[in-house]
Amino acid sequence: MPGMPPGDSTDAARYEAVVALVREHSKRYSRDELRERIIENGYDPADVERAMASQLPERPVPLWLLLSAAFQIALTVVLTLNSRDFVPMTVVWALWVWFVIGILLGLLGPTRRLGRVLVVGTVVCEIVVIGGLVLLIGLCRDSAR
Repeated sequence: MPGMPPGDSTDAARYEAVVALVREHSKRYSRDELRERIIENGYDPADVERAMASQLPERPVPLWLLLSAAFQIALTVVLTLNSRDFVPMTVVWALWVWFVIGILLGLLGPTRRLGRVLVVGTVVCEIVVIGGLVLLIGLCRDSAR
């Protein structure tokens, strides 16, 4: 990160320099790390806070994450209620582990894409595998009659 602009620059120029730094480095650093690094380079903390508030607004929990979590919970409830002849519970818990890892990575700045891939991949895997098992169990029950 570059140092401060020259001491004779205006307040507006200093603020614009902070805004440029926030834009440039926001993907690389977490919010707190970015704040620390910019302030360490001699910029005014008030300018840093203002720039971060304008450039990096707090984001609500993403919709894809809420929908995936709802699906995961519903699937776990259904599989738990039907676990005796449906799917081994180790499969359910293994998928939960992947799901939680995906959520954690999805919430961290540099690994958001990987987290999304893991969460969406887990849900798609569940749909394919569980759907296949339901179909297979249904066929087995029909052929046993």
